[in-house]
Amino acid sequence: MAVNSVLLLLDTMTYLNSVIQSTHEYFLIHEMNNTVYKHESQGDTPNIGASRVSADLHFTTVHHFARHGLCNHYNGQRRFYMVMKSKVCGLKPAFIANYVLTLCKERKPTLDDWVSELFDLDGDGVLSHREKNQYR
Repeated sequence: MAVNSVLLLLDTMTYLNSVIQSTHEYFLIHEMNNTVYKHESQGDTPNIGASRVSADLHFTTVHHFARHGLCNHYNGQRRFYMVMKSKVCGLKPAFIANYVLTLCKERKPTLDDWVSELFDLDGDGVLSHREKNQYR
């Protein structure tokens, strides 16, 4: 009796995990396809030279940005998915969403390689403010 209840509990936990991951993939895919972006003109923000210089001097490593800027929260994963979807052609959105979730979950060096490929425009291993905000 106890073995059956343990197996039933494991089956239930496995099912719930797959439902949660499928729901997360669904929201990644469908929210991105229905998002409306507000375009702000240059005149909306004040042009202050000191803040622009200090923003350009702040650098973040690819490793840190991948783990804390992208994979640590839902909006970062959504942003990573959008950039990956725009750069990788011929793959289904569900595959790309699942791949992004897998990269963020495992946090292996492959994650750093992808973030470097997509975000590090000059290839120096660090991301400037401009490179981090390239795809916003």
